[in-house]
Amino acid sequence: MYLVLGTTSAQFSQTEDVTLSDFDVKTATQNMQDLQSSVDDITQELYNMDAKEKTDAGISDKYRETRNEVVNVINNINKTTENVGSMLKKIAIYKIQIASAGEELKAARE
Repeated sequence: MYLVLGTTSAQFSQTEDVTLSDFDVKTATQNMQDLQSSVDDITQELYNMDAKEKTDAGISDKYRETRNEVVNVINNINKTTENVGSMLKKIAIYKIQIASAGEELKAARE
């Protein structure tokens, strides 16, 4: 069986011993947590830079523009991470349902 998503395709085995670990939700979740930790570090560094860049006259327009871009990237990462997290939860539920249905089919064959 072939699964095609956009320009990516993958072939999956159709044997009875197929496991549902083709997509590892735990690893994906850990990678998201690592990404969030990196974003938190970048956010903290941004606050540190704010303190260094701030003068009595405020902050420079160039710094403000760059900072706004960094904040936009951080916000996009956070939004995407939230969406992916929601999808990972759904995938985990679907994997459980598929495994359960597979067990029911095996039991029905016997």
